[in-house]
Amino acid sequence: MEKVGKLVVSVLSVVLMCALYWLWLPPLSIAYASGFLFIGLCVIILISNIAMWVSDFGIAGVIAFLGFAILLILWIGGAFFGSSVFNATVKQQQIGEVEKVEYSEMIKQIDTSQIPIVDEALAKKQADKKIGEDIALGSRVYLGNAAIQEVNGEIMYVVPLEHSGYFKWNKNRTIPGYITVSASNPNKVNFITELDGEKINIRYQKSAYFSYDLTRHIRNQGFKNVGLTEYTFEINDSGRPYWVVTTYENKTIFGTEEATGVVVVDAQTGETSWYSVEDTPDWVDIIQPQAFIENQIDNWGKLIHGFGNTIFGNTEMTKKTDLILTVYVEGDCYYFTGMTSVGTDESSVGFINRQKDWYQTLVIHRQSHYH
Repeated sequence: MEKVGKLVVSVLSVVLMCALYWLWLPPLSIAYASGFLFIGLCVIILISNIAMWVSDFGIAGVIAFLGFAILLILWIGGAFFGSSVFNATVKQQQIGEVEKVEYSEMIKQIDTSQIPIVDEALAKKQADKKIGEDIALGSRVYLGNAAIQEVNGEIMYVVPLEHSGYFKWNKNRTIPGYITVSASNPNKVNFITELDGEKINIRYQKSAYFSYDLTRHIRNQGFKNVGLTEYTFEINDSGRPYWVVTTYENKTIFGTEEATGVVVVDAQTGETSWYSVEDTPDWVDIIQPQAFIENQIDNWGKLIHGFGNTIFGNTEMTKKTDLILTVYVEGDCYYFTGMTSVGTDESSVGFINRQKDWYQTLVIHRQSHYH
């Protein structure tokens, strides 16, 4: 009878870990916090099962408890030793070379017709109205995250549609298009349902299930041990829809993320390709997640004289302003933010812009009077 109990426990533990991976889909690498936790849990369950079969449930329970405790300590310790306390130089220099130039040297003329006057909230509101025109469609989908991008010289938001639940997905399986909203004209809204005379059928979504789930599909295409982030719905210059997902690695333990390239997935066929940062197609607008760039700008300004300076000095420290914009100039995509000094002064010292290609020069513009 005891053997039957042990067999049941072993089978249930295997099923549990398979289900956890199926739902969580962490990278199978200890270089990432989620992967470290998952692999650690698998090791603990394996050792506990071996102990259970060799000895008894009591010994297995003790081993499992100690294993969980050690895993938690290592996870917390890894995050601590990967923090700015021990890696200030790595984090401060991650942003790359910063070139200081005069403001007048970097001025470029911007086509005023392409200045974005529509924010994401308004774009989604306009897209929602467009979906509302088709009651049948509106009842089975919801709007995904709108991404601003340049398509054939026009700045627009591209808004994907997502399945509104398992039963809606199971019944329909595909979504018949996407919505575009001009960033300079809120009344220019289009529901794109055809390309070159063929109807659009988007199968691979974040809200899809089983093999059509976007993350699961990417993992199954050979990216099981790779960090994935920033799922962006983009279209190429022909209007064909793709998912662009940033791949990254950690420069310190469980942190200091660095983009290594993008996985590009055809939203209709599922065809998947990986490109390094340098080789990414020109139509792809988002390689560097905004969160990565904000964090790297913060570290560059904050850790200029090491971690101790953030506690005891604030000497020559700068910080970005709250607002960060996406700006397109002559076909190049930039993140743009103001910079201020840290401390009681908090005066503006210039601004930073950053091209989507991390290997371009990052520039901080300085001027005596910032407006």
